[in-house]
Amino acid sequence: MPSERIVDSHVHFFDPALLHYDWLDSVPAIKRRSLPADVDTGGYRVDGFVVVENDARTGEAVAEVRWLAGLCRDDPRVAGIVARVDLEDAEASRATLDAFSGIGAVVGVRRLLQDAPAGFTDLVAFRAGMAALSESRLPFDTCVRHWQLGDVDRLAADFPDVTFVLDHVGKPDIRAGLAEPWRSDIASLAKRPNVFCKLSGLTTEADHESWTEEQIRPYLLHAIDAFGPSRCMYGSDWPVVTLATTYGRWLELVLDVVSDLSTAERGSVLSTTAAAVYGLDR
Repeated sequence: MPSERIVDSHVHFFDPALLHYDWLDSVPAIKRRSLPADVDTGGYRVDGFVVVENDARTGEAVAEVRWLAGLCRDDPRVAGIVARVDLEDAEASRATLDAFSGIGAVVGVRRLLQDAPAGFTDLVAFRAGMAALSESRLPFDTCVRHWQLGDVDRLAADFPDVTFVLDHVGKPDIRAGLAEPWRSDIASLAKRPNVFCKLSGLTTEADHESWTEEQIRPYLLHAIDAFGPSRCMYGSDWPVVTLATTYGRWLELVLDVVSDLSTAERGSVLSTTAAAVYGLDR
């Protein structure tokens, strides 16, 4: 059991009986209610969870936050919510952000970009939404596929007052053995001081049945080397991670990768970076 405090910066809690999550139809293995009490951490003590929006249907973002806020009240481990905001509609974005301020518990926002069409983040409407987000001072979780890392780089350059959190290390195609241009794009993105990186989601980018730790380790090490421990944070991506592995095995891999870091650096990856970025200790 590690001595450091552990904050999981990326989990998903949802109930398909309450809201509509169309993507769950393609992953029936996890199409069920998922709550904090259901997380099997493999015996590890996890002190906090940051719960990330679940790509519910358009118009359900506020309802999802209200439900998730109830989980925050019921389980002290649920420390904050990264909520959905459709940034391509600036007027709606401002209204949604205003609604969140009345609910509380929202510590960040996300607009899922991994399936957005080319040029989406360059649209005038999306940029207006980003300006509204900049005013809110909330960090922006950025979930993209590896070929979209250049889009994130441009956004981070154009909105230096926004803190960007790259989900799942930019989703490299580990299954195909991709190294470049992902490595170079990560190194370039890491030069932006307002970008942080979640060490999460990599086993589901590999072959779910046959991935090995030797496959995953270079991606984690490169991210830590590029961003530095003070801008990396552990995340499980539970329950999506269970499509390829267990919570405990993923955590053990991250713990092994950071084992050679200093005590302070391990603490950054395991808890303090997430706590600082999302304001969890306020």
